[in-house]
Amino acid sequence: MSSIGPSPNSLTPLDNDPLARGAVALLVVVLTSVIPFVGLIVGERLIPTSSVRGHQFGDTNASFANWDGQWYTRIATHGYEFNPGSMDANARSSPAWFPAYPLIGRGVARLTGLDIPNALLLTSNLFLAAAFVVVAQWLHARDSQHANPQNSNARSHAYALAALGLIPTSFFFRMAYTEAMFLFLTALTLLAIQRKCNPVVIAIVVGLATATRPVGVALAVGFVWHLAAHAPNRRVLALRLLTLGPLACWGLLAYMAYLAIDFGDPLAFVKAQDPFKQRTGTPVLERLLALVTLEPIRSFYDSRSPLMGWGVPSSTSLAWLFSLRPVDSVVFLAFLGLIVLGGFKRWLNGVELVISAGLLAIPYASIGYEQYMQSMARYSSAVLPAYLVMGRLLAGIPAPLVMALAGISGFFLGLYAALFAAWYTFI
Repeated sequence: MSSIGPSPNSLTPLDNDPLARGAVALLVVVLTSVIPFVGLIVGERLIPTSSVRGHQFGDTNASFANWDGQWYTRIATHGYEFNPGSMDANARSSPAWFPAYPLIGRGVARLTGLDIPNALLLTSNLFLAAAFVVVAQWLHARDSQHANPQNSNARSHAYALAALGLIPTSFFFRMAYTEAMFLFLTALTLLAIQRKCNPVVIAIVVGLATATRPVGVALAVGFVWHLAAHAPNRRVLALRLLTLGPLACWGLLAYMAYLAIDFGDPLAFVKAQDPFKQRTGTPVLERLLALVTLEPIRSFYDSRSPLMGWGVPSSTSLAWLFSLRPVDSVVFLAFLGLIVLGGFKRWLNGVELVISAGLLAIPYASIGYEQYMQSMARYSSAVLPAYLVMGRLLAGIPAPLVMALAGISGFFLGLYAALFAAWYTFI
């Protein structure tokens, strides 16, 4: 793998020009976004709509707001509803969807005059564009702080950005979903930590992430790791944890306070997920053993298991090829492998490893068993440090092979967007 390393010839003007890096990042996000939006049009006009759909509340028919987008549209339009104790997924218990994204979308609607669905779409894509710019700066910042300035590798950085834009599940970044906002906050956190910004500023950013998605807690754990690594002594560390720890969770704490006041239950966001679970009532030890032995992953591909192919629309090989369900576990394991490789090669630092581990472990431990790994590919695609490792790997293989991989990935990116627009349930 030594050939992967950068050389003096890899340096370009981008290495010393943040505006140029930002412009290139914006160009990448614009070009790669054409594919999923064409896919949306194809899905709307050419693919028969699935007879089995997700929740529809009458607030929008926009194809980019299918599935979770329906919930975010409803929250931004009507606020939260909670029906404790109901196991009916149609009971409109919406606290499972965190507030930062729909609140910002509502604000964008008021500022622009757009309706709520289009305001959410604009919000997602503005955050995605900002995320690409920040990722480009983060990649440069971590290399430029090395003792050897030749460590800056523009080629691997470009490949990392391209991978972020072309990975098939990145179509979620462009829809009325929280993924783009969370990606931006993750990138901003990593950049701020890399540049050793004021801890209060970092804590505020991390706190906003905890109001965006439950896995924002992983950023808080990474922030604590950063504080521990740079505290001069235990007393200072204890003081910082007492003051900055709660600040780094301000979004989650504020949301819990709101739920306690409005619904009398600060954990309503946890209980609202119960109607969506496919497996319930499993003893704790049995569930823990299943997670440790990767049973949710193994059972999906085991012909002896009643769970084999759960969620795939049919048993045909074509459905297996084009469905996202068989990919959920594969992408999860692939991203886990990338993070492990990044740690082994020392391409990733301690903070990046801790954050990545949390972003993978939290959804796996919380819903991987109950949901048979459903949506795990989407959750994994937001593990930003994995793209740094991808960039390093891609920079070490022949360019024609990289182009072939990009073409395959782009095809599935458009396909998944089209199937999403047509309400196919396995998405």
